[in-house]
This record gives sequence, C-alpha cells and structure tokens, in this order.
Amino acid sequence: MIKYKSILMGSVFWGDNMKIFSNLSKEKKKYYQYVFLSTFIIGLLIHFYKISNTLLNHDSIYNYYSDQNVIASGRWFLSVACSFSTWYDLPWVTGLFTIFFIAFTNLVVVDVLKIRKLKTACLSGAILVSFPAITETLMFGFTADGFALAMLLSAVSVWFALRNNGNKILNCVVSVICLTLSIGIYQAYLSFALVLIICYAIKNINVNSEEYINSKMRFVIKQVVLVAISMALYYITWKVLMLIQNVTPTEYQGIDQVGFSLSAIISAPFRIVKSIAMFILGGNILKNGISIYAILNILFILLFLILLVTYVIKNKVYKQIGNLAFLILCVICLPIAVYCWSFTSQTVVYANRMVESISLIFVLFIVLTDELKLQAYIKTFISVFTLAMVINNSLIANTCYFYMQQENDATLSLATEMVSNIHKLGKDNDSKIFVVGSRLKDVVIDDKYDTTQIKCLSPMIETDLLFDEIHTVEYLNNSLNCNFTTVSKEEKDKILASSEYKNMKLYPSKGSIKIIDDVVVIKYAEPDVN
Repeated sequence: MIKYKSILMGSVFWGDNMKIFSNLSKEKKKYYQYVFLSTFIIGLLIHFYKISNTLLNHDSIYNYYSDQNVIASGRWFLSVACSFSTWYDLPWVTGLFTIFFIAFTNLVVVDVLKIRKLKTACLSGAILVSFPAITETLMFGFTADGFALAMLLSAVSVWFALRNNGNKILNCVVSVICLTLSIGIYQAYLSFALVLIICYAIKNINVNSEEYINSKMRFVIKQVVLVAISMALYYITWKVLMLIQNVTPTEYQGIDQVGFSLSAIISAPFRIVKSIAMFILGGNILKNGISIYAILNILFILLFLILLVTYVIKNKVYKQIGNLAFLILCVICLPIAVYCWSFTSQTVVYANRMVESISLIFVLFIVLTDELKLQAYIKTFISVFTLAMVINNSLIANTCYFYMQQENDATLSLATEMVSNIHKLGKDNDSKIFVVGSRLKDVVIDDKYDTTQIKCLSPMIETDLLFDEIHTVEYLNNSLNCNFTTVSKEEKDKILASSEYKNMKLYPSKGSIKIIDDVVVIKYAEPDVN
C-alpha cells in the first residue's frame, strides 16, 4: 500500500514541477538540462566505485532488506521516501536515485540563487554532489536515496516560499508540506532549507529601497513562520504516528530529549564552535596531522571573508546601516542554521552526513564571485581553487570506498574462518551463539596506510565488521546464509560464571571459540560490567 501511495505522490509532485518546467523558454530548458546532466554525470564519476559495488558498513549488514520504519527516531516519512526505489540494499538502484535527486536539487539551488552562468551552475552541482556529506550518506546505501530526497524537498520548500508567481497562499502551503516531509525523512535537512534561505538573503543584500528594513523584516518573518509551521506539523504528525504504532522515541541522537531546554540552549554555541572546528580540520589535527582537506577549508574561510568584505565595499553596502547589519546577522546565523538541532538537545552529535547544508556556503562563494566585477585572473583563481576542492573531495570519497572494500574483504575472510572453526567443533550453522564483549576499539582504521586525508570520514569505516554480538550474528546470518540464534540473559550469566569460559583466550587466538553448554561461545573481550 505504501508503495502505491509513494508512486501516486511522486506522480503529483513531478507532474506539477514538469508543468512549471514546460513554461520555460527553449534557452532556459537547454540551460537547465546541461546543469542537470553535468551534476548527474559528475556524481556518477565520483561515486561509481560505491554504487557499482556492494560495500557494507556497520548498519548495512542488518539492512539488506528494510522498510525503514524508524518512526521512533522521528523519521516517519523515511519508509515512503525509500519506497520510491526499493527497500532492498541495491547499490546501483539507490545510488542512481541518490545522484538523480542531488542533480535535481542543484537545479532548484541554481534557480533560487539566480545563477545564470553555466560554468558556475555546473560547479555548484559538482560541489553539492562531491561534498563529504554525500560520501558518508552513500556509505549507508540502503537509505541514501531517501536522504537525498529529503535534501530535494528541503530545497523545493525554499523555492516555493520565495516564488512570486501563482497563488501565494498555495505556494506557502506547498512550501510547508515539502519542508515537513523533508524533516520527516531526515531531520538534519531542515538545515539545508535554513542555509539556502540565508544564502538567498546574502546574495540579495544590496536591494535598495526606501522600505528596505520593512521589506527585509517581512521576508524574515515570513520564512520564520513557514519554518515554524513546518516544525509544528512535523512534530504533531510524529506524535500521532507514534501513538498509532504504540512506540516511544529512541535515545539515539537525543531524540527522546528534543525540546527547549535552557541548558541545551546555553551550551549550544560552544558545541557549535567545536563542531565547526572539527569539520574544518577534519578531526584532531594535533593527533592525526593536518590534511589537504583541512588546508583547503582554512584557505576557503579566509577567501570567503575577503570576498564578503570586497562585496561590501564594491556594492557600497556599508553606506546603508540596515544592509550592513542584516548582512552581519546573516553571516552569524549561517553556523547556527547548519547546527540548529544543537539547541534542542545536548546529546546531538553532528556527523558529516548531517551537514550537506555547508556545501551551500561554498556555492554562495562562487555566486558572489560572479556578482563582483573582479579581475579575470582572480575569478580564474577562485574557479580553480573551487575545482581543487571538488577534486580533493572526490579523492576522499574514493579512498573511503577503497577502505570499505578492504573492510568488507577482511570481514568475509574472518567470518568464513569463524564458521569453519565452528564446524570443526561439531556445531552447525543453526546453533545457539554467544559473542562476548566488543572489539570496537580494535577495529578502527590502523596506520597500515596513511589515513590522514580521510580522517573527516574515517569514524564510518572499520577494519572489519565483526566487533560485537549483534554485528557478528547479523553478518553470519545475512552474508553467509547461517541461522545462528542468540541465548537468553540467564544462559549468558551461567556461561560467564563457568570455568571453561574463564580459561578462554581472546579472539582471534586459538581457544577463543568453544562449545559451552551446547552454545557456541566466541570471546572478543571481557564483558562490560556496566
């Protein structure tokens, strides 16, 4: 039923947009076609390694097939979003859908920011599709297309919010619906809409009118109201669906604590500064060393600030205090918009896949460059610099995919050997199993190769996936077609108290796998008493 609903909704959505597209001139149609295709092709080239191979991560091993019903996590529309393609983890299918949605998102961004130069529009698409957030999203291939659709809906919501043609009330309604659904897929993409609105405001900062302040205030109030309504609608829908399904919010990412806590609000600025620093530097540079990624990010911030000052001077923004104050406010609000969920819970930890909105700041950078009458060599330098960042992001992506391949090969080898040892002990693939402890600290990417360049994404990659009971059992059952079952707490306690267990060595040493009380026991580490 959900599948048919999603198809119907999709037809209505795309039908409306195609109607808008049909009203464009022949030149604009051709322009948008070039922009879309360039983004799509660049996305294919960058992420071909991932979408052409089955590269599992720590979540993929128990999401071979999943309806993505994760209402407890607040993602009540994710199931429908993923149903547009498939609930199977099919890399080619979900990968193509992901890149398609990103390419369409770029069209919306190009139209919102009124990017008229083809080079800039194509570069915008390259930035969006190469950004580390997309790489990390594709590591979770089973849900990547759903997240990409959330980004598209977020951008479309802004497009309708800013649209002057047609029925204004209807535009606002569609905007609210799109943003509500976007948040219902993945909450992090609220930031994408907020940052896009701010980028639009900065780009159009030099509007001269007698009622400048009033017009800007109306603009801000309208956007705040639309976002607030969307948030309220999202929250109400979530609560209703949880009541229907009789579930409670998960503790993951502080979902169960979301609200307006004074302590969360007070601590948010400090946590945002820390998050920004970690993003820019790609991790702890004192521990891991500085990477090209970090150097390029630092240079970008310097160039962006210089460009903003130049923009203020060349457009004489400083002559209108209202303009200047609004610009400063917009710049300050950019990081707040990116990390907006930090104000709702102290336990929110931003992963790279949650900050695709930052890519819009890079897009704004090249857009402002086009707006300024700079020397040709300066514009060329900025284009080359931006292209260098895209290429570096692409190298990071493929290096990560390489490591995922290594991770998957190692996991298959270890799992095959593990099953072979179980057979030697006289047990079959449908036995009871008890995996003790966690190897998580032992499976972080080691120094076999230089991993400095990918430290920004390395927490998403391990040396192998067999690091605790749930991941081991799920991998053996799903990837090697076993049918192992876990044991009860009482059985576990009995085994842990036995002398046979106490004499066991740690995996992968000989004697780390034993049969105790007719249960296959694998000892990774001593159990956490906490």
